[in-house]
Order: sequence, then structure tokens, then C-alpha cells
Amino acid sequence: NATFQIKVPAARIASLRTQVGKQVTLGIRPEALQIANGSTSRESSFDASVEVIEPLGSEILLNVRCGTNDMVARVDPSIRVKLHETIRLALDPDRLQFFDHKGELAI
Repeated sequence: NATFQIKVPAARIASLRTQVGKQVTLGIRPEALQIANGSTSRESSFDASVEVIEPLGSEILLNVRCGTNDMVARVDPSIRVKLHETIRLALDPDRLQFFDHKGELAI
């Protein structure tokens, strides 16, 4: 899969050591993604294309694509983006979720 790289927080590395050589699934909740700003680290941000814009009043859900990966970002309703626009998203690395390859067990 075309991918992006995110630095895993040191606190999470210990739990992932048992997974060396195994495939894991990364889970990113919509509230863990925001529009990046000038102070956002390159280690915790990536470019994505806006595929769907869903205004919900108090928030906007953006369906985005990064390579072959689809995800949803929950952003402030004041954010203005256009369909198919490339945006930079910031990820809160402390909110990363990891699962076994089958997606059944949280790591």
C-alpha cells in the first residue's frame, strides 16, 4: 500500500515489541486528526486528498485519502476546504491505536 510514516510515541513502543515481524493495523479515530498548522511536526503530519466534506454544524467530517488509505478527520466548522484539495493533516500520536492483523485484539 502507498503509505505515510508516523513516529510512534516512546510510551507505545514497548507494547509493540511483541509484534516485531508481524503485520499490525493502525487505527486513527477522526478526533485524532486536525488540519496542520505551521508549528506541526513533520513526524506527526501528512498530506491527504479531500474526498468528501460532511458539515455537521458543530464540526465537519472530512473523508480523506492518503495513498491507498482512506480515513476520516473531524475538524472545526470554520475550516474551509474544497473537494480533491490536498491538505496537510496533523495526527495526535498519543491517540494512535494498534490492532493485530485480524483487527480483533488491541495491542
